Amino acid sequence: MSSGLVSNFEFKLADHERVVFSDKAIAYDATGRAGDVYALLAAALGTADVTKAYQGIGIYFADAGWTNKQLATALLATDVYKTDAGGVSDETFIKHVYKNVFGTDATLTQVTSYTTWMADNGYTQADVLVMASELASFETTIGLVGLATTGIEYTPV
Repeated sequence: MSSGLVSNFEFKLADHERVVFSDKAIAYDATGRAGDVYALLAAALGTADVTKAYQGIGIYFADAGWTNKQLATALLATDVYKTDAGGVSDETFIKHVYKNVFGTDATLTQVTSYTTWMADNGYTQADVLVMASELASFETTIGLVGLATTGIEYTPV
């Protein structure tokens, strides 16, 4: 005798980047804008500090047409980033992002090399954050390919 309840439920969506339920929202474009936002946040804050709320704010602005550089500039100006990074100098920035991207501390030689490279090329911290977040090795480290399947949970704005 059937209770009238469905025990197995399958739901398929094609060509949808965002799904918003009553209790959560999921972005499936991990190789697109949502992935860009996640990678920027992970490079700036570290994966452990990427919250659903931060992801939602970033997705909101990305969907509104902000470039990755605009998103990076806004992120680097937040008190959350400044507190997490421990400062805003290029040296502190390089140390912090290097640790988040490569999982290890940068040597003094590496810090000097990167800060010199920034100055010589006129790169801002936002430029470098975008470049770091787009490194293929970092995208692999943070699992963007897997997130394309499972989605990135976020809090809509």
